[in-house]
Amino acid sequence: MIFHLISLKSLIEFLGLRVKYVGGLRIVTKQDKDVRAYQQLSTGSFSDPFSFLGPAIDKDQGILRVWVPGAESVYLLVEQERVELEHESYSGFILKQYAPLNEQYYRLAADFSGCEQILDDPYQFHNIYAEYDELHDPKEMYRHMGAQPMTLTRGDECISGVRFLVLAPHASACSLVGDFNQWDDLSLPMQRLDYGIWGLFLPNISAGEKYGFQLKGPRGERLPFKVDPWSFHASLSPHFLSVTFDHSGYQWEDEAWQTREIEPICKQAISVYEVHLGSWMPTQDESISVYRHLADTLAPYVAEMGYTHIEIMPLAEWVDDTGVGQCPVSFFAPTSRYGSPDEFKHFIDCCHQANIGVILAWVAGHFTPHEQGLVEFDGTTLYHHPDPRIGQDQDCHLYFFDYSREHIRRYLVANALFWLEQFHVDGLRVDGVASMLCLDDSRSHEQWQHNIDGGNRNYDASALLKWLNEEVHKCYPRAITIAEDIRMLQGVSEPTFMGGLGFNFHWQVDWVRSSLHFMAALCTEREESLIDMIEPLTSLIGEHSIYPICHDEIAYGRGSLLNQMAGEGKDKLANYRVYFGYVYGLPTKKMHFMGCEFGQNDEWCPSKAMPWQLCNSEAHQGLDILVSDLNKLYRSQAALHELDCDPSGFQWLANEDRHELILAYSRQSSGDDYVLVICNFSMHYYSESQIGVAYEGVYQLLLNTDAACYHGDQGLVSESVESTYMSGEHFNHSVTVSIPPLSCLYYRLI
Repeated sequence: MIFHLISLKSLIEFLGLRVKYVGGLRIVTKQDKDVRAYQQLSTGSFSDPFSFLGPAIDKDQGILRVWVPGAESVYLLVEQERVELEHESYSGFILKQYAPLNEQYYRLAADFSGCEQILDDPYQFHNIYAEYDELHDPKEMYRHMGAQPMTLTRGDECISGVRFLVLAPHASACSLVGDFNQWDDLSLPMQRLDYGIWGLFLPNISAGEKYGFQLKGPRGERLPFKVDPWSFHASLSPHFLSVTFDHSGYQWEDEAWQTREIEPICKQAISVYEVHLGSWMPTQDESISVYRHLADTLAPYVAEMGYTHIEIMPLAEWVDDTGVGQCPVSFFAPTSRYGSPDEFKHFIDCCHQANIGVILAWVAGHFTPHEQGLVEFDGTTLYHHPDPRIGQDQDCHLYFFDYSREHIRRYLVANALFWLEQFHVDGLRVDGVASMLCLDDSRSHEQWQHNIDGGNRNYDASALLKWLNEEVHKCYPRAITIAEDIRMLQGVSEPTFMGGLGFNFHWQVDWVRSSLHFMAALCTEREESLIDMIEPLTSLIGEHSIYPICHDEIAYGRGSLLNQMAGEGKDKLANYRVYFGYVYGLPTKKMHFMGCEFGQNDEWCPSKAMPWQLCNSEAHQGLDILVSDLNKLYRSQAALHELDCDPSGFQWLANEDRHELILAYSRQSSGDDYVLVICNFSMHYYSESQIGVAYEGVYQLLLNTDAACYHGDQGLVSESVESTYMSGEHFNHSVTVSIPPLSCLYYRLI
């Protein structure tokens, strides 16, 4: 009994009710409850405004109560009538005798020092919640959370506005602030709803309104201003703010692309052009957004060069102007640096009309420590793990998502589906998969925590990525998912039903770096490092992989790709050409960073535009033409792409003679297509090199990287060669070819 009395006392104190004794009975007065409510409103600490404000109050006390901080007087405007409200306490006003307003839409006229403003009372709209499934199904969550334009009915009127929903389960109070209330954190307290969600509907506002949330933590402490974790648009100047946006306004024109017939993803020719939108070709016309400018320039350029896809570096809004999107703060908003969300849609639309797919680099492993973002969002570690050994990167000062929590997994999967649905992107390249999966990634022994089995695998991250891929491929069967996996973890690109993570492809970063190590060595020193070109390829035959010459390989002190080649002048250019020839024939999908197609001299810097003036020189023009021709050859020859993920599509023809530095291999399709790729990584001219082949017949030259059109030395090469019988351990036929120094030849069996 003592326990119950204490509990009752605590409840009474919490509600701010005064206790009186009448005839020995404990009575709580309504007046003191009202005083307590006003005190909480005046300090931004009220969590239940629907119980106190609006028309749904005790009729004995009145029929309408409103909260208008700073007003000297308030009038009710309903139909054609204007009725003055009585000032009650603090900034509260009450109407005690009037017709019922439960179903009647009304407005308010408030006088602020002689200046009258017409206001909407959001507390007349109580029907603002969504169904459970809508708030927890990743396919539906982004349609309901955050700031959603919608229309509600009140009486006979349909009222348009924006509903705000935000998850902050540990907050003691939450206020909506924005342009619509002059950023007053006392005027619009939000209602605590179910499942830790706060909500409020604001009538008669539309797209373009800046807003955010002012929360108080579990102990009533004031938290830093927070932007909306679900905001669709953001403003960076002069302050970082969320912006309301309506995604229903854009009219897509890519139906032909969306309904095209395609073959299985692993059999497609995929040649990706990775782009940093801000530095590709900055516009000089400030009246044109970057997105629109690139729709007119980048899309046709990529199509002309023969690429199949553009991969865009992370675009989710970030704060630091020196960054490149790797530390998002608004995961649902494409950066406003380059334009509006609709202008980004226009860019993708134009890419699709040019038959170019768009892959978005997607960050799901970490978020920025910026105080306006997800960190300590409701005064607790709502989004990251409380143990810094798991939840923080001590060196880069980033926070890692806590994948063990259901609301975080749903948030991230919903975000992935959002980009595919609202922006029609054709795939996601998941950033930092190794960092997500490995608890010890880039950490010393004392900086990480073992899993339950004593190992380093993050089981929760694995579960998230499996679910992500299953949802993406179920909802968008055409979509491509790619893992940036620098540690070559097992099972990343295997189907989930076979125990894998379900990615379509994964990056082969180690393969790229070992090959560049070989290319950096002088020809006279390459014999010992030839294994760098052979062993990774041999061990990865049949993998679902992408050969990524990505931005990481030409930045952070590594130098440009051209300057990573051995030699000087013409030799460096020849090494560049033979390297690209070698890469395009490999049994992988292709990708390289912007500028690599014409041999950018300097290391990439995101604050500098690409040096397009290099394309005025014949040498760099030659590289550009070569890459274009390689793209078109790769796409036109089924042998070069159809069996990229099947061991039967590749065979070594020559890789044992280290002294000659000749690597030759064959590619073939499921049909009769058969292509030879012969690379000479030495400075020697081989006039009669014998290469074993699987099939007899005549072989026609398709491409020679040493040709004059590529600014090569025009070494003598046979346009066609015929096989001869040869008894050997591996082949019964061979072709005799001439191979210029530092060149790559493609021959096709005709």
